[in-house]
Amino acid sequence: MSKTVFDSLLREVFCFDRGVDTKGKSTKELWDSFDEILRRPSKSEEEARREHSDMFVAEYQIRKRLESVEDPDMDRDFSTSDDDKARAECLRLVDDFDPDIKKGQIRMMSPEFGIGEPRRVVVLGKWMSAGENGEKHDDDMFVVAPLSRFNNPATGQEIQILDEKDGACFVRVVQIWLIHSLSRKTLERSWVSGEIGARALKEACSFANDYMGLGNEKFDEILRLSTGLPRREHEGVIKSYMDEEYKRWSNLFVKDHAKFLD
Repeated sequence: MSKTVFDSLLREVFCFDRGVDTKGKSTKELWDSFDEILRRPSKSEEEARREHSDMFVAEYQIRKRLESVEDPDMDRDFSTSDDDKARAECLRLVDDFDPDIKKGQIRMMSPEFGIGEPRRVVVLGKWMSAGENGEKHDDDMFVVAPLSRFNNPATGQEIQILDEKDGACFVRVVQIWLIHSLSRKTLERSWVSGEIGARALKEACSFANDYMGLGNEKFDEILRLSTGLPRREHEGVIKSYMDEEYKRWSNLFVKDHAKFLD
C-alpha cells in the first residue's frame, strides 16, 4: 500500500467514522493517536454501553443453558479404594502457591475458599491505612477486584479493559462493584496467572477510585464507554447474575476476614 493511499484511508477512518477533524494534522500525528481515537465509538454513549450489556446477557444465558444440561454420569459413584492415593498424586502435580504479591498481578484463587470454579482477581495495590502521620500503605493488606467470567460488562459498575501484551490483545472485565481488601495470608494461597499492562492497570484503578469517590485525578469519561448499561427488560437477568457473584465472592471475603483475625 502506498503512503498516499494509507494516508487517505487513515483520514477517512478518523473523519467519517469517528468524526475527528484531520485538517492540519500530519499522518504521523494521526497515527500516534490511532489507539485513542479508535476507542471513541461511532455510536452514541448510550448505544455503545447498551450493546455491551446486551452481549453480556447473551453470554450469560448461553452459560446457564450449558449448566442445565444433564450429564448421565453425574450420579455415578466413581470412588475407589485408591482415592486417597490418587488425590495425593494429583496434589503433587499442582504448582506451589506464589507468595510474592505485586500490583497488577492476576491471581487465581485457591478452591479452598469455596468460590467454586477457578476465579481470578487483579491486585490493584496495597491497602491504605490511617496512622499518626497520615495514611500509609499496609504491607499485609491488598485491594483486589475480581475478574468476570464474561467478556462484556453487565452494568455501569463493571469495565471492559483491553490489554495488549506481546502483540496479543486480551479482553478482561473488572467487577469494580466487588472490589475488596484481602489479607496477605489469603493472597499468598493463590497462583499468578498473568498480569495486566500499565495502561490497563491505570484505567482499572481510575475507574475504581471514581466508583468509590476517591482520588484527586480527573476521571477520563471515555472509560465510561467501556461499561454496561442494561435494558429494563434484562433487569431480572442482571439481578440473578449479581446475586450469584456476590454469594460466590462473599465466601472468600468472610473466610479472609476470619483468617486475618487469627
